[in-house]
Amino acid sequence: MKYFKAETFGQRVVKSTYTGNVHSVFTAACNIQTFKGELVTLLNQTKPDQPGGIRVAVPEDFSFSDWVKSSDHVFFQPGYVQIEEPNFFIDMRQAAMWDGRLKIHLTDYSTRRLIHQWEASAGLYLSLVHKNSSSSKEYKTILSGEYFLPKLYTLAIKLTAATKKHDWKVIDRTICSLIGFGPGLTPWGDDFLCGFMAGLESFCHSGDEKKILEYFRNVLFHNIKATGDISRSALNDVINGQHSRSVTDTCRALFDSTSTLDFSTEAKNLIGTGNTSGEATYLGILSGSAAAIKYGLLYKKNYKQLMSALTKKFSLEIGQRVHSA
Repeated sequence: MKYFKAETFGQRVVKSTYTGNVHSVFTAACNIQTFKGELVTLLNQTKPDQPGGIRVAVPEDFSFSDWVKSSDHVFFQPGYVQIEEPNFFIDMRQAAMWDGRLKIHLTDYSTRRLIHQWEASAGLYLSLVHKNSSSSKEYKTILSGEYFLPKLYTLAIKLTAATKKHDWKVIDRTICSLIGFGPGLTPWGDDFLCGFMAGLESFCHSGDEKKILEYFRNVLFHNIKATGDISRSALNDVINGQHSRSVTDTCRALFDSTSTLDFSTEAKNLIGTGNTSGEATYLGILSGSAAAIKYGLLYKKNYKQLMSALTKKFSLEIGQRVHSA
């Protein structure tokens, strides 16, 4: 028997008796699909908390894929998780529950300071994306005869503008276009939407603002079946106001006036997640916050400059690629 202790578990992980099967396995994670169709994820303790995650203290060289395979039967009991074969046992009794809700304090935040924070985070995003080799590898994938990244940038701009104007029809259509769009285990469009919802939620605190957030959640809820299991689970979490720790820490570092987190550190951690997931999520946070923040100059000037720079960067790289060919 392999015996491990859990360090933390997400709020969505129910400590009761139920069953499931291993859905997919990776080096640092193992997704389990419960009998209700939900995903619970076992995570190496070095990975950030997730709403449906259980962070497990494992040896440094441990790989879930060495011990667990797809379809393995899983038993959940109050305080325990057991994978039937090869008798993999996780003790959750001493684990702390992690709450993935966004708790952003905006008091004492001047307009100038907020815009400065947003500008700095956008500049950091641009510099990191320029250095990230995944952009030339995944983002230039051709789907249906065209590069998909320019289309996604266009959708990002369209959703942000429509949210600013409360154009509900365009919001509906654009969300539907983003869900499930792009290559990868978690498509770029889904990751962007997770980030967008977090950026939006960071500033939706009053009654009217919350109505916008609820509208987004409703549209996502009715169209979520258009993507795969893993992305669907992540989108379900944001519908319920739950986010991964990398997202909550980034939003707090950027927007919370009481936070002591360093935004450059948190941004780098998020952007470095996965092959393209972190980059898409971070751009979503910048877009959602630009749509929600009431200072018009931030959207009219800063956000449009960011998207123009991203579009120009892609166009130049493609031009160089065609010329060299």
